[in-house]
Amino acid sequence: MTEQIPPSSAPPSFSLGDFIPKRSAGLKLLLVCGLAVLMIIPALLVHNIVYERSSGLESAIAEVSESVGGQQSVLGPFLAVPYSQTPDPSKPDKVVYGIAVAYAETGSVTSIVDVREKQRGIHTIPVFEAMMEFEASFDPAALRSAIPANAEAI
Repeated sequence: MTEQIPPSSAPPSFSLGDFIPKRSAGLKLLLVCGLAVLMIIPALLVHNIVYERSSGLESAIAEVSESVGGQQSVLGPFLAVPYSQTPDPSKPDKVVYGIAVAYAETGSVTSIVDVREKQRGIHTIPVFEAMMEFEASFDPAALRSAIPANAEAI
Protein backbone atom coordinates (compact mmCIF):
# COMPACT_ATOMS: atom_id res chain seq x y z
CA MET A 1 0.00 0.00 0.00
CA THR A 2 1.28 3.37 -0.90
CA GLU A 3 0.79 6.31 1.28
CA GLN A 4 0.04 9.61 -0.18
CA ILE A 5 1.43 12.73 1.39
CA PRO A 6 -1.09 15.48 1.50
CA PRO A 7 0.03 18.59 -0.34
CA SER A 8 1.09 21.39 1.95
CA SER A 9 -0.55 24.69 1.69
CA ALA A 10 2.75 26.68 1.99
CA PRO A 11 4.41 27.84 -1.25
CA PRO A 12 7.74 26.22 -2.10
CA SER A 13 10.78 28.13 -0.81
CA PHE A 14 13.76 28.88 -2.97
CA SER A 15 17.21 29.96 -1.82
CA LEU A 16 19.91 31.84 -3.73
CA GLY A 17 22.07 28.71 -3.62
CA ASP A 18 19.55 26.93 -5.83
CA PHE A 19 20.31 29.33 -8.71
CA ILE A 20 24.12 29.54 -8.35
CA PRO A 21 26.04 26.66 -9.82
CA LYS A 22 28.52 25.00 -7.50
CA ARG A 23 32.29 25.29 -8.28
CA SER A 24 31.80 27.66 -11.22
CA ALA A 25 35.11 29.25 -12.34
CA GLY A 26 33.33 32.04 -14.18
CA LEU A 27 31.32 32.98 -11.11
CA LYS A 28 34.43 33.05 -8.98
CA LEU A 29 36.15 35.30 -11.54
CA LEU A 30 33.20 37.68 -11.54
CA LEU A 31 33.16 37.75 -7.74
CA VAL A 32 36.90 38.55 -7.54
CA CYS A 33 36.55 41.28 -10.19
CA GLY A 34 33.60 42.78 -8.34
CA LEU A 35 35.54 42.85 -5.07
CA ALA A 36 38.52 44.45 -6.84
CA VAL A 37 36.27 47.19 -8.24
CA LEU A 38 34.81 47.78 -4.78
CA MET A 39 38.32 48.07 -3.28
CA ILE A 40 39.23 50.80 -5.80
CA ILE A 41 36.81 53.19 -4.10
CA PRO A 42 38.63 53.44 -0.72
CA ALA A 43 42.00 53.46 -2.52
CA LEU A 44 40.90 56.48 -4.56
CA LEU A 45 39.63 58.24 -1.44
CA VAL A 46 42.98 57.73 0.30
CA HIS A 47 44.83 58.90 -2.83
CA ASN A 48 42.77 62.08 -2.95
CA ILE A 49 43.49 62.85 0.71
CA VAL A 50 47.23 62.31 0.22
CA TYR A 51 47.25 64.49 -2.92
CA GLU A 52 45.29 67.27 -1.21
CA ARG A 53 47.59 67.31 1.81
CA SER A 54 50.79 67.26 -0.24
CA SER A 55 49.61 70.13 -2.45
CA GLY A 56 48.55 71.98 0.70
CA LEU A 57 52.07 71.50 2.08
CA GLU A 58 53.60 72.90 -1.10
CA SER A 59 51.37 75.98 -0.99
CA ALA A 60 52.09 76.47 2.74
CA ILE A 61 55.86 76.32 2.09
CA ALA A 62 55.49 78.81 -0.78
CA GLU A 63 53.46 81.17 1.42
CA VAL A 64 55.96 81.05 4.29
CA SER A 65 58.92 81.38 1.91
CA GLU A 66 57.33 84.45 0.36
CA SER A 67 56.96 86.09 3.77
CA VAL A 68 60.52 85.36 4.98
CA GLY A 69 62.50 85.80 1.75
CA GLY A 70 62.72 82.30 0.31
CA GLN A 71 65.53 79.78 0.36
CA GLN A 72 68.93 81.25 1.15
CA SER A 73 72.44 80.02 0.46
CA VAL A 74 75.81 81.17 1.74
CA LEU A 75 78.74 81.15 -0.65
CA GLY A 76 81.52 82.43 1.55
CA PRO A 77 83.87 85.39 1.37
CA PHE A 78 85.06 86.66 -2.00
CA LEU A 79 86.09 89.98 -3.52
CA ALA A 80 84.35 91.22 -6.65
CA VAL A 81 85.98 94.21 -8.36
CA PRO A 82 84.29 95.80 -11.38
CA TYR A 83 86.55 96.78 -14.26
CA SER A 84 86.30 98.39 -17.68
CA GLN A 85 88.37 97.82 -20.77
CA THR A 86 88.55 98.97 -24.36
CA PRO A 87 89.07 95.83 -26.45
CA ASP A 88 89.82 97.71 -29.67
CA PRO A 89 92.05 100.81 -29.22
CA SER A 90 90.81 102.19 -32.55
CA LYS A 91 87.28 102.42 -31.09
CA PRO A 92 87.66 104.21 -27.73
CA ASP A 93 83.90 104.72 -27.38
CA LYS A 94 83.32 100.93 -27.22
CA VAL A 95 83.88 99.99 -23.57
CA VAL A 96 83.34 96.51 -22.10
CA TYR A 97 82.57 96.12 -18.42
CA GLY A 98 83.22 93.06 -16.32
CA ILE A 99 83.74 91.82 -12.76
CA ALA A 100 86.92 90.22 -11.49
CA VAL A 101 86.39 87.75 -8.65
CA ALA A 102 89.00 86.58 -6.13
CA TYR A 103 88.21 83.91 -3.55
CA ALA A 104 89.71 83.75 -0.08
CA GLU A 105 92.82 81.67 0.48
CA THR A 106 91.89 80.88 4.07
CA GLY A 107 88.89 81.72 6.16
CA SER A 108 86.59 80.85 8.98
CA VAL A 109 82.98 81.46 9.80
CA THR A 110 81.07 81.66 13.05
CA SER A 111 77.33 81.30 12.87
CA ILE A 112 74.39 81.35 15.24
CA VAL A 113 71.27 79.68 13.87
CA ASP A 114 67.81 80.22 15.30
CA VAL A 115 64.99 77.90 14.23
CA ARG A 116 61.37 78.93 14.47
CA GLU A 117 58.29 77.08 13.33
CA LYS A 118 55.41 78.68 11.46
CA GLN A 119 51.98 77.06 11.25
CA ARG A 120 49.93 77.12 8.07
CA GLY A 121 46.81 75.01 8.48
CA ILE A 122 47.85 71.52 9.52
CA HIS A 123 51.43 72.03 8.33
CA THR A 124 54.42 73.15 10.42
CA ILE A 125 57.22 74.78 8.42
CA PRO A 126 60.66 75.38 10.00
CA VAL A 127 62.16 78.83 9.37
CA PHE A 128 65.86 79.38 9.94
CA GLU A 129 67.50 82.67 10.83
CA ALA A 130 71.29 82.84 10.93
CA MET A 131 73.81 85.44 12.01
CA MET A 132 77.21 84.80 10.42
CA GLU A 133 80.61 86.35 10.92
CA PHE A 134 83.36 85.72 8.36
CA GLU A 135 87.11 86.14 8.68
CA ALA A 136 89.22 85.60 5.57
CA SER A 137 92.58 86.43 4.01
CA PHE A 138 92.97 87.23 0.32
CA ASP A 139 95.98 87.18 -1.99
CA PRO A 140 96.19 90.54 -3.84
CA ALA A 141 98.08 88.85 -6.68
CA ALA A 142 95.07 86.58 -7.33
CA LEU A 143 92.83 89.65 -7.75
CA ARG A 144 95.37 91.32 -10.07
CA SER A 145 95.55 88.16 -12.19
CA ALA A 146 91.73 88.02 -12.43
CA ILE A 147 91.62 91.51 -14.00
CA PRO A 148 92.55 91.48 -17.73
CA ALA A 149 95.87 93.12 -18.63
CA ASN A 150 94.47 96.10 -20.51
CA ALA A 151 91.57 96.71 -18.07
CA GLU A 152 91.16 99.36 -15.41
CA ALA A 153 89.49 98.76 -12.02
CA ILE A 154 86.53 101.03 -11.42
